[in-house]
Amino acid sequence: MGSDETVTARSVADGVLPLRPGVPLGQATYFHRALRRFGGGHEFVVYPREGHVIRERRHQIDVLERTRA
Repeated sequence: MGSDETVTARSVADGVLPLRPGVPLGQATYFHRALRRFGGGHEFVVYPREGHVIRERRHQIDVLERTRA
């Protein structure tokens, strides 16, 4: 890869429930839409019953499988 080439991996993962008021899922959705509009390759995943911190074991495994290199 030459110096003029840049590869950026992006992953947006969030839960449906906010960690606290003021950290809404809408922020992740907005970021997803901006990346999609401007051609940023990414994957957008929303986990039901989760907040900002992913707690359910099945969801944690999914996050690891999606993000490991």
